[in-house]
Amino acid sequence: MYTRVESRFWQDEKMRDVSSDARLIMLYLLTSPHRNILGLYYLPYPYACFDLGWDEQRFDKGFNELLRNGCVSYDKAAHVVFIKNFLKHNPLENPNQVKSAVNKLDELPQTTLVKGLYEVLKGEKPHYKPLVERLAEQLKQHMANPLETLDVTLLEQEEEEVKEEEEVKEEVKEETDIKPLTPQETIYSHWNTKK
Repeated sequence: MYTRVESRFWQDEKMRDVSSDARLIMLYLLTSPHRNILGLYYLPYPYACFDLGWDEQRFDKGFNELLRNGCVSYDKAAHVVFIKNFLKHNPLENPNQVKSAVNKLDELPQTTLVKGLYEVLKGEKPHYKPLVERLAEQLKQHMANPLETLDVTLLEQEEEEVKEEEEVKEEVKEETDIKPLTPQETIYSHWNTKK
């Protein structure tokens, strides 16, 4: 599968505001062997960690930066990722691609992220109509109580943010727990760095 990644990716404001790991994860998501024509695909964390050769903690930290700055959404229950601007840069150019996209959509586990894809596609090109209709069907089928689903998603996001804030506080605490050097240690370190 061919995916466009524009050279301005590196100058994009959202990419400049994140860490190197987050940028690499975004590039990975755009070019992942698990991706599909929709930019909405099944991706459990262990798949990505294995592909990148990272532990889950490192992946999670960079990935959460992308979640916070709005580049992607992730359904933890279904293990589905949604790259919000994927179709902006990789549009479905003909009815055959739309047909393929409908098939890929049907292969996905049930996820609330179809709503985001629906919002991106509604009112788009006329040949998107079968895909938009299929998304609307899925929204009706799978979201019997959309407010309940939304509440669960928001609660999970809030819990994740609290967890991240606690991790940052712990890191800051560890950095500030460094004991100051005694005068003897200061002199010793001064003379050892002069060599």
